Amino acid sequence: MNYKEVEFTIEENQELVSDILASLLGEIGFESFLSNNESFLAYCQTIFFDEKALCQVIDDFPIEAKISFSVRDVEQKNWNETWEKDFTFFEVNENCVVRHPQANLPKKYDYEIVVEPKMAFGSGYHETTRLVMNQMFQMDFSDANVLDMGCGTAVLAILASQLGAKNITAIDIDEFSYQNATHNCKLNTLSKVEVLLGDSSLLQNQQFDVILANINRNILLNDMERYVVVLAKNGKLLLSGFYSEDVEIICAKAQSLGLKKTTSRCDNNWALVCFEK
Repeated sequence: MNYKEVEFTIEENQELVSDILASLLGEIGFESFLSNNESFLAYCQTIFFDEKALCQVIDDFPIEAKISFSVRDVEQKNWNETWEKDFTFFEVNENCVVRHPQANLPKKYDYEIVVEPKMAFGSGYHETTRLVMNQMFQMDFSDANVLDMGCGTAVLAILASQLGAKNITAIDIDEFSYQNATHNCKLNTLSKVEVLLGDSSLLQNQQFDVILANINRNILLNDMERYVVVLAKNGKLLLSGFYSEDVEIICAKAQSLGLKKTTSRCDNNWALVCFEK
């Protein structure tokens, strides 16, 4: 899967401008962002890249800012390359840890999730993953049928299994994520997680008690109707992967489909919203 890498040069107020820019770029198909002291990088799948829309974002930027950019083609990007080199473990909460297979832990945890991420999103380190995982501890997964949509490393599917889910389906459109999710399920000796390569078109006649979707705003809005069709009565839909300012439009879409909001949380301007059917 090929990407467009857009490097932005921001002359002043870089942190503020970068935050706003990431939110706006998410609306036109960009899915990953990296920031350093010199530049701000944004990545979009080549098939979704629209330079005219990108220029419009810059032209209509809501605050005064001097922004320039350059575009180049890149092959499949290892989004985790920076932290993979030093990754040992990450504490989700006092009872749960996500760890590398060879990590030495400082204490015993009730829930240990082993992941070896290879070009897949979802170590537990990102705010959205932590938001979903911590919310999952507030729920009853006993004998539940669970869907992890856009599963990445399958960290959410693995936690659902550890929390007592009966059957778990994990789906990702990315080949690397599919392979890595399958690998990580084996590392955790799980047999009740079915990992599939594809998108929401794979959702047909299933019924899920819980759907976990940590993707981006546009995909969630586009696919939410399909989620609702396969969500069981009184089922729970947990959505994350978007910014706090996107909560209103996410809730409006969900409510138009008959869902009721039960919980919302934020972490460093990233948001999670839970709905019930």
